[in-house]
Amino acid sequence: MYLFIFLYAILVGISTGLIYMVPVICGWSYFPNKRGAVSGIIVAGYGFGSFTFNLIAVALVNPNNEKASVEIDGYKYFSSDVYDRVPMMFRILSLCYLLTGLIGACLVKMPTKKAIQLHEEHEMLTKEGKKKKEVKDHEEHLQECHSILQGLKTRPFWLLMFMVIFGAFFGLLMANNYKVYGLEQIDDDQFMSVVGSVGAAVNGFSRAGWALALDRFGFKKIFFIIIIIQKSIVCATLDTISESKALYLIWYAIIMCTEGGIVSMSPAITRKVFGARIGPLIYGFIFFGFAVANLSAFMLT
Repeated sequence: MYLFIFLYAILVGISTGLIYMVPVICGWSYFPNKRGAVSGIIVAGYGFGSFTFNLIAVALVNPNNEKASVEIDGYKYFSSDVYDRVPMMFRILSLCYLLTGLIGACLVKMPTKKAIQLHEEHEMLTKEGKKKKEVKDHEEHLQECHSILQGLKTRPFWLLMFMVIFGAFFGLLMANNYKVYGLEQIDDDQFMSVVGSVGAAVNGFSRAGWALALDRFGFKKIFFIIIIIQKSIVCATLDTISESKALYLIWYAIIMCTEGGIVSMSPAITRKVFGARIGPLIYGFIFFGFAVANLSAFMLT
């Protein structure tokens, strides 16, 4: 058990943290004037990955859609037939992750100095590009942070950390417990897997959409909309949707949609606040806020 926790939680968490920002920073280098959209499109891949592998995992471990029928101390568990397939599922998923990881590593490449120069020259040929260049230079001059330690001591860092924890908490709570909560009222394991996959797909698509909205409307407006949807609408309907499959599916999709906004906007806004050089490094600490929110959700359940 302890070895499994070490491998699946600690090592996977470390590796995810190490590679999370690599494609984002690479994308920013190619499209410096569309950082929000780039962040959203790239991190959308995490949502689509959950969509795909959620269905694969259930097909491997519970192909016959068995019910949780073994009751112990008031809790229902699946039969040994399901449990016996779990090691095989992890082995197959590990091979899939290895293959996709190797392909992704081969595709990530920073642009050459010549390519960056040609892109900047192309931008300068248009009036809009010239204006964006002037705004970009002005923002970077005002907001560039000179060291990680300096950034960690600033008020914006702690505000962003709190906003990530506060905004991501409910989405992570339901992402970890949607099946447990849903199966209490809707005894259909495969349907709950479909709910999780649809939620992951919506999460992926929404990340790109929220990021595009960030470039157009700004962080404050988008974050306010997300919080209003998440806290007032979704939380208020929690007790009214658990007995209807359609309503539960829609409700969970809305939760994952708002969660996608928090995830996709945080890298771009951190880079904007702390600058191109230190911003990605500061985001490593901001990303820790998702771990805090996830751990808080686990402790609550």
